[in-house]
Amino acid sequence: MEGVQVYRNRASADQWRPSSVTALASSADGSRVAAARADGSLEIWLVSPGSVGWHCQLTIQGDPESRVSSLVWCVCGSKSGDSGRLFSSSIDGSVSEWDLFSLTQKSSRASSGRARNGTVVSADSAGSVQFWDSGKGALLQAHSFHKGDANALAATPSHNRVFSAGSDGQVILYKHSNEMLGSEQNESSTEVTQKWVYVGYVRAHTHDVRALTLTVPISEQDSSSDDKVSRPRRRQKPISYSYHKWAQMGVPMLISAGDDTKLFAYSAGEFTKFSPHDICPAPQRLPIHLVLNTAIDGASTIMVQSSCSVDVLPIRLRNTAEATGSGKNATTQLLARVKSKGSRKIISSTISSTGLFFAYSDNVKPNLFELKHEIACLFLLEQIVNVHKEELLHTFEPCRKADDMKLPPAEPPIMRMFTSSDGQWLAAVNCFGDIYVFHLETQRQHWFISRLNGASVTAGGFPPGKNNILIITTSSNKVYAFDVEAKQLGEWSRHNTFVLPRRFQEFPGEVIGLTFPPSSSSSVIVYSTRAMCLIDFGLPVDEDDKVLTNGFDTILEKKCYDSNIAKLKRKWKDISQNHKPKGRKNFEFYAFKDPVLFVSHLSDKALLIIDKPWLDVVRTFDAPVHRHIFGT
Repeated sequence: MEGVQVYRNRASADQWRPSSVTALASSADGSRVAAARADGSLEIWLVSPGSVGWHCQLTIQGDPESRVSSLVWCVCGSKSGDSGRLFSSSIDGSVSEWDLFSLTQKSSRASSGRARNGTVVSADSAGSVQFWDSGKGALLQAHSFHKGDANALAATPSHNRVFSAGSDGQVILYKHSNEMLGSEQNESSTEVTQKWVYVGYVRAHTHDVRALTLTVPISEQDSSSDDKVSRPRRRQKPISYSYHKWAQMGVPMLISAGDDTKLFAYSAGEFTKFSPHDICPAPQRLPIHLVLNTAIDGASTIMVQSSCSVDVLPIRLRNTAEATGSGKNATTQLLARVKSKGSRKIISSTISSTGLFFAYSDNVKPNLFELKHEIACLFLLEQIVNVHKEELLHTFEPCRKADDMKLPPAEPPIMRMFTSSDGQWLAAVNCFGDIYVFHLETQRQHWFISRLNGASVTAGGFPPGKNNILIITTSSNKVYAFDVEAKQLGEWSRHNTFVLPRRFQEFPGEVIGLTFPPSSSSSVIVYSTRAMCLIDFGLPVDEDDKVLTNGFDTILEKKCYDSNIAKLKRKWKDISQNHKPKGRKNFEFYAFKDPVLFVSHLSDKALLIIDKPWLDVVRTFDAPVHRHIFGT
């Protein structure tokens, strides 16, 4: 990526304030986890036995005025494909059911748990965890290792391990053991007593931990975890990234979440031995759109969608380097801000190629706006008008077969859409990864692409100048190039999709987007919140690429737990030097220092990166609550 100028912007990420997680629940088959947030939203996460495959499959916007206090995922029906029913209770006393098909919350009219061996476990606001004999009603044992409220409990499927979480950020493990007590006079007379022993704790969260859940992954295991690979020589021994050692199919996994908005996964069997895995490095990212050469003074313009408003901001490039030396400044100035009616949650948004029209949708209806001006190049906030003409041109009904068009709509929710620059093709993706391709001129469905190896689609798009080519990335870190007109895989994918470099298969963080150079080019930049990768479809996949390992995940995982900042900076420098590509190679990786929300081309030789240090995000949270004091 030599010769490409990087422009950074952080002001546009000021509205990024993720909401805390208040409750967790896992599905009966262990394949999904539901996470309820304080803003009323509910996320459905696909569980993976490896670092690759974690994916937020669905987000449902619930009632922000009714905070969810607990979740339960019930088993119903005998069909293997039945996902069960998901219920929640709220602090206002209401109970709701969440419809995962229509994406709605439907109203239906202190923590404790029970182990299979007859032990009841309770926790209280004094930080104490008690173990009771349910048959005798007797207290077996009590532990007080939390320095604040004990908020959540969870037990492994074998019911011999119990986890507790509290407002001190600790997740603590207790293990069941049987102790034999014998009599000195009669050695044959022995008594078995049950004990719950404190094992240890892990503190991955910076704030109160609100919820715990156990799950047993059943999805396809990351096959690359057991392969022996050649590692580059370094002066220092590389940091051991342990996630592959314990994350396996059928092995119980603990998931925690709380006020720091993060979700972490732990080994339930070897809890204190391995570091937890950060499932979502950048929770509730701000959706951002960029259009080039707009009618707004010819400037590139971005639209930033926050919870209840959308901002339109022209971009101004400055040649003054930042103090950090990591790129140049890209400044933005607020041109327009539109707030949703009644502070309704905004679900999606988009902006036209001219920058003069933009739209957003809430859970009631879509809203279209136009930027108007009377004097050339002068746009005012007061001159934003709602486009009142409401005319439905056509309704596309996704289907798997041509015969299905005659039936009522029965397809899963559509989560992503991509259009070609010539306005001929529309690709719609459902939550499971199925792709429906529509021909906009004939207004008919042209092709159906079934989910790719069972993986969800994470990003996609049509390259400029190659309007019949659809590029797709999946949660299993695969890249596909489809020729939608010919209804087949592109030539590059037929030769390379299943032999991608190992370093791409271990992409640090889930792929969240991709960007193409404005001119017709064979390259694309794929990015996550933690790194980006340049892929050139005109270059082959080198044989030696297949044995290279990805070291970025190692240093980024370690960054969460290393308090020595100076040491961290040295490690970051070393890792960057060791991974600097020698000559022109395909699949070039570049790591980000801070969580990145958006990457896009400003020109063939200029990139815009919008990021924000996680520490700045943490400063917007309420201070951790270690103890509640009532009275004087």
